[in-house]
Amino acid sequence: MNFRSIIKKIAKGSEYFGDKLSWVSSVSVLIMITIVFANVIGRYFFRSPIIGTSEIVETLLAILGAFAMFYTATRRAHIRIDLFLEKFSAPVRKVLDVISSLTGAVTWAVIAYQVFQYGYDKFNIGEVSIVLHIPVGPFVILLSAGLFLYSLVLLTEPLVYLTGETIERRSIDI
Repeated sequence: MNFRSIIKKIAKGSEYFGDKLSWVSSVSVLIMITIVFANVIGRYFFRSPIIGTSEIVETLLAILGAFAMFYTATRRAHIRIDLFLEKFSAPVRKVLDVISSLTGAVTWAVIAYQVFQYGYDKFNIGEVSIVLHIPVGPFVILLSAGLFLYSLVLLTEPLVYLTGETIERRSIDI
């Protein structure tokens, strides 16, 4: 097995995994919408809001943020401003893409590590949310896992360039 096929398998595997985790993000959005809707209806029509709605939404936002970033990275669909980059030749753009991908990968890996440490501390002390007593640590650790996966996708982009392949920027169908 050569380097090119290994990189292709990693890219395909991350796309497959990103597709699966996008469903987790989608379900968390659906739950957030349902909870907020039910809370508003309960508060204004029945004078009985759902207790802990903000805690549930905050917890689901951690899941949504981490996995949605990973999915968008696997689709290479992050917002890019090419106005400045179009002035350069294709080889220079590739070099700039490699530099930005490596910088992003290192930055997000450091952030993921720091978030993991924070979540591990929260997990060890047993911190829970105020109203519903939802454990905070596991969700922060889950967020760090998503951020780490995001940094790995950014790290594979320069490897794809080294194989001579081009990275296709795709839109996300909504």
